[in-house]
Amino acid sequence: MRTRFVFSVVLVALIAAGCGNSGSDETAPAATTATTATTAAPATTVAPTTTAAAPTTTATPTTTEPAWTTDLNWDVCVVFGEGGRKDGGLNHEVWNATERFRITMAQSNDYENATTHFTEVGDDGEAAEAIDRYAAVGCDTVVTSGRDLAAATVDAARRHPVLPLVGVDQRHDQIVNNLYGFHFPGETGGRLAGALAASITTNSTVAILVDGDGGAAADDWRVGFEAGVAHVDAGVSVVVEDASGDGAAAARAVLDRGADVVFAADPDTSAAALVEVASQSSSFCIGIGADQWKTVPEAHTCLVSSVVKAPMRMTVISKPIYGALMSRFVAASGGAVTIEPGNFALDVELAPFHDHEDAVTDDVREMLTAFDDSLRPLSAATAASFTAAPTTTAAPTTTEAPAESVDDGIDPETGLPYGVLYWDTAVDLGIEDTIDWGARCDTETGQLALPWFFRSNCMAPFEGDNGGATDRGVTADSIKIVYWIVQ
Repeated sequence: MRTRFVFSVVLVALIAAGCGNSGSDETAPAATTATTATTAAPATTVAPTTTAAAPTTTATPTTTEPAWTTDLNWDVCVVFGEGGRKDGGLNHEVWNATERFRITMAQSNDYENATTHFTEVGDDGEAAEAIDRYAAVGCDTVVTSGRDLAAATVDAARRHPVLPLVGVDQRHDQIVNNLYGFHFPGETGGRLAGALAASITTNSTVAILVDGDGGAAADDWRVGFEAGVAHVDAGVSVVVEDASGDGAAAARAVLDRGADVVFAADPDTSAAALVEVASQSSSFCIGIGADQWKTVPEAHTCLVSSVVKAPMRMTVISKPIYGALMSRFVAASGGAVTIEPGNFALDVELAPFHDHEDAVTDDVREMLTAFDDSLRPLSAATAASFTAAPTTTAAPTTTEAPAESVDDGIDPETGLPYGVLYWDTAVDLGIEDTIDWGARCDTETGQLALPWFFRSNCMAPFEGDNGGATDRGVTADSIKIVYWIVQ
């Protein structure tokens, strides 16, 4: 269970790029626990006779539910809010990240095994019960996914002061010693949406529908949108409308004021707003949160893109965090390195343009790519928080410490596992011309040679022993990938 450093490494799971395998086909009902294949799921996980216990007796569930965690296991437990684990959006991505990290930890020499566990809940009461039970059985870290669970996560952090809690899509106003909020920067997302909107408007009027009750977070989206529009064309007018409570009415209002591109930035009313805009054949709309092309088919006629929350996106911000945390893993296990609690920005990106590819010219795409790259420093506080020198490094006599990082499989020169090398890292080291990247890499751009606007950066071909069949679906020369399609 090793709670002294668990929070450090679970943050890696939520940032590091990759895809996971849930290990289970079960769909957990609200407030009941579903298990992965790596979790020794007790048959008595549902114990209603004890769930009503007062918060002061949170240890009670151990009397009815045998602990399936051990000190030698890495146990990460996840609570999903609205939409559940298979929501086709953020929750799905968080579960993939957690499962991917389970695989990484299972290959570590620090533990005998690694397990993941999840619960789907419908309200704060069920969330509190789930977190209390996870604390009682000994989970090393509890992750809550969804902005609707923010209050329950803060309250639980106070009830369980030694349990690291990570809230994804949450920005907490109150800082608690064991609480880590991961939010998605509205200013960055707003700028991307604004730049896209200003590039495709024909009326020189665009609009953003905001959450009037969203406070500072909603303000960030508005400020970012206005800045993104000005980046492209300061002559384009921006209409701001409160969409809280009635997205369709807000959409009608801005369309009546001449807007022909509408960014539906209130997550709670976005779908209704998009459908309303779609009723106007000459208008475009932009979604938020997930790729709403998949979830709001009625809006296909207007939906040019969505600003997507991307917790696993590989960017110049996420790679330094990943490398820094992994290289400090051994030090963290001894308690020498800590990460201060607080709020950290993850990443956002534009979804594909789907049927509206023709509306976004090549010049606009190039502009958006360059603009996107320039926005990464807006999230630099995240990288700075993780890469800052630890306050307990006053032991220069232990210069042999880097050898421990080598044992952990991390190349101190790159901050990445040995054998892993990204194009950008190779450029930074000045060695990109010495590597045979193969036909799959477009060496003019450093990106995969795919006919796709959102293709990722190249990785150097791996040489040496890759460990063979290291996990289910993996062999020495193949990896079976499963793509989940929400039904």
